[in-house]
Amino acid sequence: MTEATILIRKGDYLDLPELNESELAHASDQRRVFIGDKPVTRSGDNAEVTFNFNIDLDNVGEAQYTITVDGNPKTLNVDFTVDNMSVTFTSAPPTGTDNIVFTHSSELMIKSPPEGVIDNPRDIALLAPATTQNLPNITIDSSRYSDVSIRYTIVAGTGNGRRKGVLNIALNESDNTFQINDNYTSNVLGTGLDYVFNGTMATGIFILNYTTTDTDPAQLTWIEENFSTADYT
Repeated sequence: MTEATILIRKGDYLDLPELNESELAHASDQRRVFIGDKPVTRSGDNAEVTFNFNIDLDNVGEAQYTITVDGNPKTLNVDFTVDNMSVTFTSAPPTGTDNIVFTHSSELMIKSPPEGVIDNPRDIALLAPATTQNLPNITIDSSRYSDVSIRYTIVAGTGNGRRKGVLNIALNESDNTFQINDNYTSNVLGTGLDYVFNGTMATGIFILNYTTTDTDPAQLTWIEENFSTADYT
């Protein structure tokens, strides 16, 4: 009987190719393994320049993703810049349905992650007071994730208040509905750290927002845990 050998793509990390969904590749120079994710698309309108692909690109190597507009590859720091999960183009992509394509490869952790690979908490300044202030860095594509837990801390700008909590968010792509449950503790009584989280959802894309009557600035620090309830075949 002839033994069969199954091989996957291999090469240097910086030469990592664009992988098809569920395709494997081995960066042999760094002894790391990657798998292709399902491409994420967005639609241009010739006006919007900032888009969210639900991946923290500050912690992802440039070799692990590609962005194309109308089939044309775009270059980091030339055609676009990244800030956490936000991608900002230097010029607005033209109008088109799903004409912006984000292709990404996730790293498979075999034993323990290399130093620096584990996601670090992200943070953003909170405006105060604020009415329905969007947090575009916390945008969730419900076609990929239907349940999200966000562990967060809010620290008042003066340093005298701290609120620690968990946002549990359930998303329903079919009818663009969502539910938010905010469980938290705070060391400030009365009106301090008066933040109420809500969101907007359209075409399956959820964006977190908040309102507050506070007048002091604050900082939000958070870590996301995203889960999918999709059926796998």
